[in-house]
Amino acid sequence: MKKAIRGSLRVQLQTDKDQILQDINQYPLWKLNATDSQDEAGISVFVFELWLENNTDEVALWEQVKTHCNTFGGTVDRHDCTHDEPSPRPCVIAETYAR
Repeated sequence: MKKAIRGSLRVQLQTDKDQILQDINQYPLWKLNATDSQDEAGISVFVFELWLENNTDEVALWEQVKTHCNTFGGTVDRHDCTHDEPSPRPCVIAETYAR
């Protein structure tokens, strides 16, 4: 089971996206997906989902991601992910943070 964090942040500048990715990449990741998209209102958002290689890093990275959510607005959540397990189960969101 991996610890996963997802986010949809209203980041406009590439330099801000780069800073978020730099903060995320301080931690050993199993996988990272990041893309630009639009929310339901048509506002540009930076969307990411990451899976941590080391479960002990979850709390520290979660706190960093929440500061980016405070700065740019949007939503982040964290959950235990079993998609890579022999018997995967649906993800259950443990915590959501929105600004």
